[in-house]
Amino acid sequence: MKSKFFSFVGLLSLLSSFVLFVPVEAEAAQAQWSSISFSWLRPAGRSAGITKLQQKIEVNTLGSASYIAFTWAFTSGVGGYVGVQTNPTTPDGSVPPPVGFNYAIWDSTVSSGVHCGPFDGEGVGHRCTNPAPYVPGAQYVFTIERLNFNNSRGTWKWRASVEIVSSSEVVVIGDIESPSSAIQIDSVGNFEEYFGQMPTSCESIPMTKARFFPPREISGNSQYEFVFNRDRSVMRGPDRCSGIGGANATISKVSSSAEVTLGGPRQSDFGHQIISSDGRCITGLSGDSLVTIPSVETCTTGAKSQSWYLSAPHGPEASGAMIGTIEIEGRCLTWVATPSPVVKLESCSDSIVSRSSWAQAEDGTIRPSSPQNTLCLSSASPIAQLSLMNCNGNQNQQWREFTTFIATGFQSVDPVRLFDTRRGAPQGLRAVYQSKIRAGEVLEIQVTGVAGIPTSGVSAVSLNVTATGPTAEGFITVYPCGQVPTASNLNFVSGQTIPNAVLVPINQFGQICFYSSSETNLIADINGWFRT
Repeated sequence: MKSKFFSFVGLLSLLSSFVLFVPVEAEAAQAQWSSISFSWLRPAGRSAGITKLQQKIEVNTLGSASYIAFTWAFTSGVGGYVGVQTNPTTPDGSVPPPVGFNYAIWDSTVSSGVHCGPFDGEGVGHRCTNPAPYVPGAQYVFTIERLNFNNSRGTWKWRASVEIVSSSEVVVIGDIESPSSAIQIDSVGNFEEYFGQMPTSCESIPMTKARFFPPREISGNSQYEFVFNRDRSVMRGPDRCSGIGGANATISKVSSSAEVTLGGPRQSDFGHQIISSDGRCITGLSGDSLVTIPSVETCTTGAKSQSWYLSAPHGPEASGAMIGTIEIEGRCLTWVATPSPVVKLESCSDSIVSRSSWAQAEDGTIRPSSPQNTLCLSSASPIAQLSLMNCNGNQNQQWREFTTFIATGFQSVDPVRLFDTRRGAPQGLRAVYQSKIRAGEVLEIQVTGVAGIPTSGVSAVSLNVTATGPTAEGFITVYPCGQVPTASNLNFVSGQTIPNAVLVPINQFGQICFYSSSETNLIADINGWFRT
């Protein structure tokens, strides 16, 4: 494993100027085969000058030789990172843990704490690596704060610590002294990275999935929350992967948090569909002609020709915002700027970067990444050829990716308690805050990785859900986390105890959500799951 994951120049490019940098061979030699990065914007009215930062990170899947990190750049330019990774090395030469908290600052001169010491290889500095507990769905709150100035050495001491949410334990990862010019923090970001052996294919990169919550500047008794910066996110898949579609990396915004996936196998034929806000799908017309123009048709669940995914950029020249290729069975949706903008279905290997690269903006539009980034993928009628139009917010220009639920291959498990919100009751497989769910509250639960349910290849789970002690008439809705559907799985009256069997698809991170319209205790037992 290498000592440092981003070159110093690369970090500044991400956090300060937000210009995508192109990896050079020297970096590739350090075995950084794929990474995905994005940034956060300071709160309105807050200038650079941060001395204490916190961020909560939920790690749903942590692949081998993978790193999930919270990054920053000081106003002076140097920067650092702190996060959780598998297969780390330790700077002091001790036996490395299978999973570790890793904290580093470039150009630092002194470090103190367990398993701290200097690094080199991609710049120089100091880092600390401590063992980290991890189960799927683990939550950590990382803190980086400035402590004091050392007059004799002319250095600032910065401490990284982490709260393990499940146990409320706070661990000091280490103290690192930075140059005197590194007085305050300027820019903040996150990244996921695979740094193991060169993959035989991009699909062989182990999957890593995490949810990043907005960082918070802590200033006295006040907290200032950062804003997700989707338009300036960047993704990088060095040429070892980009020639075959990249590393299956995605960034999506869920509420105020950002969900990031890197690596793992492609979705199945029925995995991803790109649909418009009015329920229509991009569909390839029949025939093998590579110049056939797709049409937009009413969605048919599970139709193979509608299963598109947004892959990584093609070619080493890919640059710009979070971009990718809309691809199906080796063919891509490409756009041609002349004589007038049109969309075609072409062989991905024959497509050039500027024609096959698309960006999906936070407002849901899918647009060419450059140079005509003001154009959106659009269709003016229910059955029509696709075209490129100026982005103006019309409904038929709003698109999204979603996972089609096909419940096949049921696998039973011995019934086991998943969670119990009753005060004093034994905790289930997932610990929850034991108090009644309030009216309108949503409880989010990770269901993969427990009770013999794998962390991938799962489409849905089978539950027995019980409401008990409600304070008023109401209902429970169980659904894959996202938009609450307008349907109920369980209805109750005040004071009633009532169970019901529920089959529910999971979201792409292996989670389901429970919405209650009235205050009540909630119990869930799990008894099986469906393969994708």
